[in-house]
Amino acid sequence: MDISLINIDNKNIVIVGAQWGDEGKGKIVDAFAQNSTAVVRFHGGNNAGHTLYRGNKKIVLHLIPSGILHGNVKCFIGNGVVVDPLALNEEIEFLEENLIKTKGKLNISPGCPILLPTHVLLDKAKESKNFNNIGTTVRGIGPCYEDKVSRRATLISDAYDEKNFLDKLNLQLDYHEFLLKSLYAYNDINRNEILENILVNTKKIINLVSSSNDFFEKNGSGNLIFEGAQGVLLDIDHGTYPFVTSSNCLPNYASIGSGCSPKLINECLGVFKAYTTRVGKGPFPTEINDSNSKHMLEKGKEFGATTGRTRRCGWLDLVALKKVVSIAGIDRLCITKIDVLTGLDELYICTGYKINGSVIKNFPDNINALNKVQPIYKKFSGWKININNIRIYNELPKEVINYIDFISKFLDVPINLVSNGPKIDDLLIV
Repeated sequence: MDISLINIDNKNIVIVGAQWGDEGKGKIVDAFAQNSTAVVRFHGGNNAGHTLYRGNKKIVLHLIPSGILHGNVKCFIGNGVVVDPLALNEEIEFLEENLIKTKGKLNISPGCPILLPTHVLLDKAKESKNFNNIGTTVRGIGPCYEDKVSRRATLISDAYDEKNFLDKLNLQLDYHEFLLKSLYAYNDINRNEILENILVNTKKIINLVSSSNDFFEKNGSGNLIFEGAQGVLLDIDHGTYPFVTSSNCLPNYASIGSGCSPKLINECLGVFKAYTTRVGKGPFPTEINDSNSKHMLEKGKEFGATTGRTRRCGWLDLVALKKVVSIAGIDRLCITKIDVLTGLDELYICTGYKINGSVIKNFPDNINALNKVQPIYKKFSGWKININNIRIYNELPKEVINYIDFISKFLDVPINLVSNGPKIDDLLIV
């Protein structure tokens, strides 16, 4: 499909993942970005992994918004994002090496907390304790958000004054050293090396710092894309707590994490896979471990873009997706990786749960109840035809259309886009 046909009609759109992350949001943001003014990342850190393609070239982004591949699109890393300066510099260097310009396009909010090497050490130390292991990316994201909430974080804006910057960093490191030594018996901390790392890498990005408020005031009338990371079921408040990420993944947070009025946001697009995956620990009612999950894993290349971890695979769960549609206020949907299901004889979609023999239609808020549910499935016929090169929706096999139509009717939300391959033009408009 010619991605220039994707028109955002002067709207400001939030694009979020509607499952447990890894839904293919980066590609969809990339497709929408061509006709946008700016793309704004509003939460998370380099625990995110958005995979894009240009021809056969694979480009994985962690902090930089997925609009960076388009020449005239401004990209903002909002105040809701925690920034590892070293990781950001490595990402910038990778893009520049691949002839993708960031200068004049990439902007960082002065309110972003700086992620320190000791945040990573704390994350690894906590994950090594079996009683508190939830399967994080061990990138230090959680400990950095902890410091932000506890009001001891060092912000990007603190780097304007080097003495003040060093004072704040040293206070923060005092606290981290105390935790690492007293709680985890970790004594191998080289403070001078850590400070040098932060000073050198922060100086490289300080010229990218700018407030987004002026931009939003001048350009807020339309064509802005707010890019979510992770997925709504990993939201710190509304996800499957404690097996969640450390930030708010709901579209409501887009205005807070980017510094614009909520009145600017017109629409929410939810992105979901034709099946379900999850990384790390936590409840997963439709998880399967058979030849079907092996097919999904191998054909879908279900390995984390950030850590390379194998993703758990299972059938599409409409009970979970219905909850996301409701709490996120999703206006329309995009289904991705429908092509991965090609070749399976039968497909299953979860339409309800059973607990102790009783049928429930809603996603339990209690994680203990969620761990006990048994999925109720509706069976669908599979298809054998390769659908990767199909670009017109009505030319898809009737089994694919039946599968997609059932999902849309069940959720009572239109599915406007179908992704049938990894590349940016592997998209169909419904």
